[in-house]
Amino acid sequence: MEEIDPEKIREISGWKNAPIHICMDADYRGLTFCCKPGCSLTYGFKCKRDLTLKKLGLSAEEFIRIKEEFS
Repeated sequence: MEEIDPEKIREISGWKNAPIHICMDADYRGLTFCCKPGCSLTYGFKCKRDLTLKKLGLSAEEFIRIKEEFS
């Protein structure tokens, strides 16, 4: 298993070693905390969601479907 940079994780209730947000240079697991496309973004100027989805080959629609399925 790949070693995760301790600077890129945090502890939240129920999720040990949870990733930080991808806008803070986390790995792809950080997409978990991203807003759905179309939502207003507080930190829109540094949002990496769309670039990360493109790298993964996921459309905005597929991302929304996955988020809704698991929320």
